[in-house]
Amino acid sequence: MLYYWLNCLLLTLSLVNTVQAQLPRSLHPNITVEKLMATQVRGVRVAYDAQTRKLYYHSFPGDVYRIEQPANGQPYEVPIASAADHGINYLQGMAFANGVVVLVGNFKETGQRGYGLVVKGISQPNGTWRWERIMQTAPYPSSATLYDHAFNAVCVTPRGDSVYVNSGSRTDHGEVEDTGGLYPDTREVPLTATIFKLPINPPTTILLPNDQAALDQSGYVFCRGVRNEFDLALDQQGRLFGVENSGDRDDPEEMNWLRPGRHYGFPWEMGGNQTPQQFPGYIPSQDKLLPATLSPDQQQKFYNDPAFPPKPGNLVITQPIRSLGPDASFVRDPATGQVQRVNSIATFTSHRSPLGLIFDTDNALADFTGDAFVLSYSAGGGIRGGYLFAEDPGEDLLHVRLQYDPAADNFTAQTTKVVDGFIAPTDAERVGNVMYVIEEGRQCIWKLTFRPYDATAKADLSLSIQSSDRVVAVNRPVSVTVTIRNDGPSEARNVQLENRLPSFLAYTGGDLTNDGGVLKATVPSIATGEQAGLVYQVTAQQPGTFRNAAQITTTTTPDPDSQAGSGTADGEDDAALLTLRTLDAGPAVYESPNPTQRPLPVPASNQPAADPTKSDVSIQLAASTLIPRVNNLVSITVVVTNRGGLSTTAITVQYTLPSQMVFVSGGGWTPTGTVLTGQLTTIPVGGTAFLTFQARVTASGRLLNQAQVSAADPLDPDSTPGNGLATGEDDTARLELRAQ
Repeated sequence: MLYYWLNCLLLTLSLVNTVQAQLPRSLHPNITVEKLMATQVRGVRVAYDAQTRKLYYHSFPGDVYRIEQPANGQPYEVPIASAADHGINYLQGMAFANGVVVLVGNFKETGQRGYGLVVKGISQPNGTWRWERIMQTAPYPSSATLYDHAFNAVCVTPRGDSVYVNSGSRTDHGEVEDTGGLYPDTREVPLTATIFKLPINPPTTILLPNDQAALDQSGYVFCRGVRNEFDLALDQQGRLFGVENSGDRDDPEEMNWLRPGRHYGFPWEMGGNQTPQQFPGYIPSQDKLLPATLSPDQQQKFYNDPAFPPKPGNLVITQPIRSLGPDASFVRDPATGQVQRVNSIATFTSHRSPLGLIFDTDNALADFTGDAFVLSYSAGGGIRGGYLFAEDPGEDLLHVRLQYDPAADNFTAQTTKVVDGFIAPTDAERVGNVMYVIEEGRQCIWKLTFRPYDATAKADLSLSIQSSDRVVAVNRPVSVTVTIRNDGPSEARNVQLENRLPSFLAYTGGDLTNDGGVLKATVPSIATGEQAGLVYQVTAQQPGTFRNAAQITTTTTPDPDSQAGSGTADGEDDAALLTLRTLDAGPAVYESPNPTQRPLPVPASNQPAADPTKSDVSIQLAASTLIPRVNNLVSITVVVTNRGGLSTTAITVQYTLPSQMVFVSGGGWTPTGTVLTGQLTTIPVGGTAFLTFQARVTASGRLLNQAQVSAADPLDPDSTPGNGLATGEDDTARLELRAQ
C-alpha cells in the first residue's frame, strides 16, 4: 500500500509541474472547451444526479463533493462525505440511481487483507446523508502494486434497480503476486477480474465470499475474465459496454460488449493477444512486446512460469470489439518490434488507459447522435510515466461509432479524436449536450459543449431492393442488395431496416441479422446525398413466386415524406418490393408478412359511377409460366370481372389455342379443335369469376393465346361480344408464351 501511495505522490507532483504544457483543444468545429472549476487533489469520478440536477465528484481517498453552479457566480464545491462516513478509503466508482448515490471501492490497511465495498448514500431533509452497505466482500489479499485494481467501475442497470460493479485484477498478467511473502503463490483470486450485478436495495448487506463455487452459486456474478473494466456504460438499447486497460506488455487495450455468463479472456488473453507466460519455455528477453523502459521490478514479473494456470479446455472467450481506426490504432509488431498504424485492432493503442466511457443515449448531440466517447488517461512517449507509444499522444477524447457485425455477433468501431490536450483525465459525464471531464493533472473539471441535436432536422430516406437474378433455381442462393439513400437535407442517423422473408425463402448469410426469418440491420449514419448498401443471400426452398418486401422501421432523423415502420403496402418510398420466381413457379405465391401495416384508406376510383342498369365485363389471362418447356403442362386462367352496376346472368368465353398447344383438361370448358368454349353464370357487381384449364406444349416457339367474350347477358355497354379478337375492347385478351 505504501508503494502505491508513493507512486501516486510522485505522479501527482509530475502532473502539477506540467500543467502549463498544454490545454485541452477541440478538434471538431462544433465542440467548444472551457474550464468549469478547480478540484481537490486526486479527483477520480464525476457524476450527475438527474433528480436534483447537481454534479458531484469524488477524490481517491474517499471525499465526495457536490458542485454548485450559481447563475451569477463561479462554481464551487460542497463536501458531503468522507471515508469516515461511508467506509471506503480507496474510492474509485460513483453513480446515481433515482437520487441515491452509489459508491464503489475498497477498504485497505497496510499489511492487512482489505475488502471490497458498495455503499449507497440517501440524502436527508436536514442536508446530511445516510449511508448503507449494499455489499461487502470477505477479506482478500491486496497485491500492493500499481495494478492492484480493486473494485472501481459502477453502472446502473436500465431498470434502475441494480448496479453492475467491476472488480479488477490484482496482477499484471496472471503472475504470482505474494505482497512481500504475505500471500505465498497467490495470483488472481475468485473475487478479482469479475463484474458483479447487485441489487441496490437488498434486504440485508450482501456478503460476497472469496470462494469460486460459492460465488458461482450466489447469482451475483455477471461475467468474468476482465482485467480491469475501469468504466462501464449503457448504450441506447440498454446494452452494457466497458473499456479495459491491458498490462505492462504492449497488448492493445479493449472495449467490450459485456454479456451475462461470458468470459473475456484474462489472464490468458489481452487485447486479442495470447499471454506468452502461460506457455512453457517463455523467454522474456525475446519478447518484443515488452517495453524497453520496464523498471527492474516490473521486468521480474515476466518469467518462465511452468505453474501458470492452464486455460480450461472448454472455455469460450468473447473477443474485444475490433476498431477500424483511424485514430488510437497503433500496435507493436511482435516480429520486428516496430510500432505501426493498423486498420484493425482490438480495440485501442496499447497503454492508452481508456476510461470515461459514455454514450449519447438520448440523442442530444447533433454530430454524434447515439454514439460513444472514450478518454485516454496516458500520455504518449512515456511523458509522466507509462509506456504509451510516442506515435499516439494519448490524453484525448475519442469519438467511437459502433456498427454491429452479425457474422461475429459483436461490434466493430470507428475511432476519431475530437479533443486533445488533457493531462491525465480520469472520467466524463454528459448532461444534455454538455460533457464534463474531470482531470487529475490540473486538478480541475473541463466543460465541453457540443452542438445540440436539432429536433427539426429532416432526412428524406428512400429504399430500393434488387437481386442478382429474378428467376432462380430451387435451393440455389441468390444475392439481394438493399440500398438506403438519403436525399437530405440533414444527415440520417441510426437507420434501422427490416425485411420479413416470405415462407420458403431462407436467409443463408450476409450483412443482416436473422431472427426466425425477420432480417434486421442498423446503419449508424448516412450523409446527405449518400447511400448505404446491405447485401445478403437467400434461397428458395420450393417452387413458387416470392414477393419479398423490406422497410425502414426507425430512424433518429425524421423523414419528411414517409412514416418509418408503417408497413410495406402503403406506397411510401421507405419500403421496397422484390419479386423472385423459380423456373417452374406454379400457382403458389408467397408474400412477406406485413404485421405493422397502418390502416390504409379505401382506394378512390377514377372512373365514373357504374350504370345500375348495365353490366360491364372485362377479361384477363394468366399462366403458371411464361416460358414453358416442350411436353410440359401449362395452367391458364381466364379472369372475368364485372365492373358494371348490374349482375350478369350468362357469359360465354371463347378461347383460341395456338397450334403448338393441346387442351388436356379443365372444368367448364368444351374443346373443339384449338377453340375452347367456357360458360359462366352469375357474376355480381364488382365480382370476379375464373375459368382454368391445362394444356400441353407440343412444340417450341412463340405461343399466342387469345380469348374473347362471345356472348353476354345483359349486353355490355362498351364492348360487342363475339366481334373478333383484334378489336382492342376490354372483353378480349392476349397472352404470349415462349416455349423452350
